[in-house]
Amino acid sequence: MSRATAMMAPFETFAEHYQREQSGEPYNEAFIKRCRKEALKYDKMDVFLRSSLLCSLEKCVPLHYRGKVFDGISSFD
Repeated sequence: MSRATAMMAPFETFAEHYQREQSGEPYNEAFIKRCRKEALKYDKMDVFLRSSLLCSLEKCVPLHYRGKVFDGISSFD
């Protein structure tokens, strides 16, 4: 039986992604904190980069963590 793969975050290197995927807990607290940090950084970018990066980040964050990661960040669709 194959395990579902974790999506690569826009800020991750291939090595970081592989290591996170092999960890057995790809969405641990450290990853979610890093996503939050990156989301806040992306929120300050110009409108074109902001939207693209936030949408890319949203795709790799599980639904139950999105509120924690994107809290206080206005719509980016």
